Amino acid sequence: MSIKNLEFSTIAPPKVSRNAMNTKTRARSKFIAAVVNQIGAVEAAISGKSFAVQKVRRITGEDGSHRQVSHDVQVRPWWFLQGDVFYLAPKYANQPLTLGANKSKPTVVCGKSLSDVAATLNTVKAAAEAGELDGVLEAQAITARKRMTKK
Repeated sequence: MSIKNLEFSTIAPPKVSRNAMNTKTRARSKFIAAVVNQIGAVEAAISGKSFAVQKVRRITGEDGSHRQVSHDVQVRPWWFLQGDVFYLAPKYANQPLTLGANKSKPTVVCGKSLSDVAATLNTVKAAAEAGELDGVLEAQAITARKRMTKK
């Protein structure tokens, strides 16, 4: 077959960009991924192990060549112990996220054990998957994008 036998067109391929997915869907998927990491960290803490996720970083060598290197990153827990009760302070884009209707109460009371924290995180994950948190997540994503945009 020769190039002369091919049929050509003026139609350009679609551009794939960060905005191909809408803000609500992207924020929901990022939040659910973060909650899954938190659940893994809680389960590791219950069993007495450490928990880290693999991140890929691109580095430039001395000769100017680029390569990708994976490394472990510790997950910063969203939960904390105050007195004898565990609390959960969910975050999006490293900022506190208020899930409830009362904006003055940004933390969730979990219970007296780490298994209660895991149950609370599973509830938050189910709510995010059902779309109950879309409004809050979308607003936080827009705010984060404004904060990170060059001025």
